[in-house]
Amino acid sequence: AKNLSPPEIVMGERISVLFWKQPQPEGKAKQSAPADIFLLTARFILFALACMFFASAISKQVKAGNDNAIKTTTQTGMRMLPIPKAELIHTELVETDFAPLYSASSPPPPPPPSLPPPLHMPAWVEESLKPARPLDPNRSRAALNSAHPWAYLVRDARPGTVLVGGKPLAGELSYLNGAVILLLHVCGCQPSIYGVILNAPTNSTMGTAFCANAAARYPAFVNSTIRDGGPFERHWTVLSRMASDGAREVEPGLYAGGSLAELQQRVWQGKETLDAVAFYRGYVAWHLDDLREQIGHGHWQVVKASPKLLFQPPQAQPSQAGREAFHQSLLAALT
Repeated sequence: AKNLSPPEIVMGERISVLFWKQPQPEGKAKQSAPADIFLLTARFILFALACMFFASAISKQVKAGNDNAIKTTTQTGMRMLPIPKAELIHTELVETDFAPLYSASSPPPPPPPSLPPPLHMPAWVEESLKPARPLDPNRSRAALNSAHPWAYLVRDARPGTVLVGGKPLAGELSYLNGAVILLLHVCGCQPSIYGVILNAPTNSTMGTAFCANAAARYPAFVNSTIRDGGPFERHWTVLSRMASDGAREVEPGLYAGGSLAELQQRVWQGKETLDAVAFYRGYVAWHLDDLREQIGHGHWQVVKASPKLLFQPPQAQPSQAGREAFHQSLLAALT
């Protein structure tokens, strides 16, 4: 205070008196009662104004964060939720059947929260068991009676239907642009659905993925192409045109999972070709609401297609052109 000019000292005293009660002689105590009320009122008003200011600032930050979250959700429309292992479709292959490069290349995703089994079948699972509704019933009847590869549009994204990429997705989901995805299963513990990308073959074969023991057990498949099924890499899906023990029929003539040993035996017996068995590393998963949102924004067309159209042999040298050719073949079948 020694370095302050007199006006500054006076101003400082006026401000401080609002917050700190000044000592007064006893004789003036009764006279200062109105002043005390004034000071208390002023303090309350200043405190309320300060609270309003900070509340307004915090509210603006929260709103900005929510706006960004809404914008991100609108652009991506996807919450990548891992599917519980018990809900995935399996073969007899286990993680130890694969080389370390393929069995431990990335840490496992955090498991979804464990929920008690529902007493009744959830409504979203019951809905998934219903046939997908065709946009044009006449076209669907004609397609099903055709001996040629066929495809038609449907209203519902359910297991056995195919997502054909439409409007491009932005950001981290841009790798799905131009994808053709077969939906396989709706999860019973949470309203989510998963499937595999059909048109993303790699340059690698199952011979590089199998461990030595697995390669010896399944020699028929060591030259089969590894296809990139999606970002959740620690699961392998086998699709085939043949039924086998434990397989799930996702649509007539198309099976997921089952017995790899039985499939190999049928190939050796000449009952089916190697191209009728495909290996997919990883999968794609959506919350059901997010997938509906993406479909509503035109990012996907929902299609039913013949297994002949979905089981296209991978090119010798996988490329973006081959991926687009697969995508265009489905679009052409719709016209």
